Amino acid sequence: ADGTTDRGLRPRPVIWHPDGTIEEIPLVPLDPPLDMGFAEGINDRGTIVGWDMSSVQGDGRQAPWMRTADGVKTNLNDLIDPSSGWDIRVPLDINEREQIVGIGILTVDGVTYEGRAFLLDPVSPPVDPERIGTLLDLTAGGRGQAMSLTARLTEASSGTGVPGKTISFYSDGELLGTRETDATGAALVEVPPRHRGANRAYEAVFGGDAAYEPAAGTARGT
Repeated sequence: ADGTTDRGLRPRPVIWHPDGTIEEIPLVPLDPPLDMGFAEGINDRGTIVGWDMSSVQGDGRQAPWMRTADGVKTNLNDLIDPSSGWDIRVPLDINEREQIVGIGILTVDGVTYEGRAFLLDPVSPPVDPERIGTLLDLTAGGRGQAMSLTARLTEASSGTGVPGKTISFYSDGELLGTRETDATGAALVEVPPRHRGANRAYEAVFGGDAAYEPAAGTARGT
C-alpha cells in the first residue's frame, strides 16, 4: 500500500487482517533510512518475506527480510553464512517448511553473478525439552470419484491422538488444503480429480506449536 513519506507516496509492506484492518510492517531500520518496501509472500504460520529499499536514484541499498508471526523482522543476510558468497536481494515466497526462494547475487572466486535464484533452508532449532514429540501417519484411500487422504497426529511416546491441530495436505508439492484434527487426532481431505493417480506423491504436514513438535507423513496414490 502507498504511504506518505518525505519523498511523496512510496510503497509500504502491509498485512490485511481477517477483520479488515491493515497493519503496516515497519521498514528495516538503516541509516540513512530506507523509504519503501514490498511484502512478497506469507505462509500458514504467519511468517512473511519481503524486501525494503531506498528510492534515491543510484543508492542501491536493499534489505531482504523475514517477519515472524510475533512481529520480529530480521534481515535475511544476517541469518546466512557470510562466507557463502550470497547477497540475498529479493525474497519472493515462503512455504510451510519455512523454505524461502528468491533472487540474489552470488560471488564465487572473485567473480560476481547477478540475478541468481536461491533456496534458503531453515536450520532446525534445538529441540525444546518441554515440547511433546509427535508422529503423523498419512493414508490414501478410495479410488475414482471418492479418493481421500487421512492423516492422524499422535504423541510419539503414548500414541494418543492430538486434537485441534492444523494439518496441511499436499499433492506433488501443491497445497490441497488444511484441516483440523478431531478428537482422535485424525483429519481428512478429499482429493480433487486432477490430483488423483497411482503415481501421485501425497504429504501431510503439522507445523508444530508451543506444546508439540512438528511432524510429517507421506503416502502414494492408489
